[in-house]
Amino acid sequence: MTQLEKLREKVELLTPVILDSMNLLGGDAEEELGRSFDYVRTALKAVEEEQRWIPVEEELPKPHEDILFVTTKGDIWRGYFVDDLWGWEAYGIVFSFSNEEVNCWRPLPKGPEKIKGKTTP
Repeated sequence: MTQLEKLREKVELLTPVILDSMNLLGGDAEEELGRSFDYVRTALKAVEEEQRWIPVEEELPKPHEDILFVTTKGDIWRGYFVDDLWGWEAYGIVFSFSNEEVNCWRPLPKGPEKIKGKTTP
């Protein structure tokens, strides 16, 4: 189980406890706790969506966008999609898979905001 799945499980387990606590608090404290809890659930959903693998039947990436994709054999590649082919380059040679050979894809994750004290663009 991934860290994200563990967090989702904990949030779901805590939901009834938090809702019961909110009823006991009343007034401003109840509203503040409710807003905080909604924020956590919204943030968790956004992270889940950002890390989601997108099935090729659902959506295709923009042409030439740097992506990660998974073949039907389970291999993960960094590459791009163009003209109904999934490709990557190594040592000046272009390799490719057809749509039938690719299962899902996702955008590359964002890099760190700082590297050795320097802010990245």
